[in-house]
Amino acid sequence: MGETAGIVFWRRNEPAAAASPLLNGLECDSEMQEMARIMDSLRRPIRPKTWQSIVAYEKPVIAHLFYELASFTDPVIATAAPALAKAFFGLFGAYETDERPR
Repeated sequence: MGETAGIVFWRRNEPAAAASPLLNGLECDSEMQEMARIMDSLRRPIRPKTWQSIVAYEKPVIAHLFYELASFTDPVIATAAPALAKAFFGLFGAYETDERPR
């Protein structure tokens, strides 16, 4: 999606059952706007108050937005999301001193 920000869509069917935006603190406004545009185009917009909470959180951060109850307890998301976050944020040196994804 961009060079320093990303979003993962977890699909069971159409549309996405969950989404996980990844922000490392280096993203620019155009990447944030593109993320919002993609979410809107997939009929999975992020509510402004939710987005403000995600953006305000200490970086790096991966947030999980669940659109189906079953996704909340999905073992694939629970297992893959932290590994994906660690790999993505590691590209930017995020874990040189802290090994725990937030």
